[in-house]
Amino acid sequence: MKKLLCPLFCLFTFTTLAQTQNVRGKVLDSETNVPLAGTKVEIDVSNDAGTKYRAVTDNEGAFSIASVPVGKYSLTTRYTQYEAKTQTIEVNSGKELILNILLQESVTNKEEVVVTGRKKGEIINE
Repeated sequence: MKKLLCPLFCLFTFTTLAQTQNVRGKVLDSETNVPLAGTKVEIDVSNDAGTKYRAVTDNEGAFSIASVPVGKYSLTTRYTQYEAKTQTIEVNSGKELILNILLQESVTNKEEVVVTGRKKGEIINE
């Protein structure tokens, strides 16, 4: 009986450990398709260990996150002056997940700025 349980336990342990996959891709501007270097990419894996899966894009907008557990997760992408994007991803054990993420530039309207000038020596009394 012991001879049968040991191989089953080992098989179960190795199968459980092998249930991860890589997630990689590129982050681009949605209008110009220019790569966005320095973009933060994070996968929210809700587990007891509190493990975070994060990456920052390189100069070509590429990122890679290794050993993500199999399952459905929320992936959030953030970059300065762009709208944050959250999407649901599904990581499968069969193949690496490759993503192309397009971020939209955030446009904010500011108040009007008035610039006034004066000649040297001119005094303005208001």
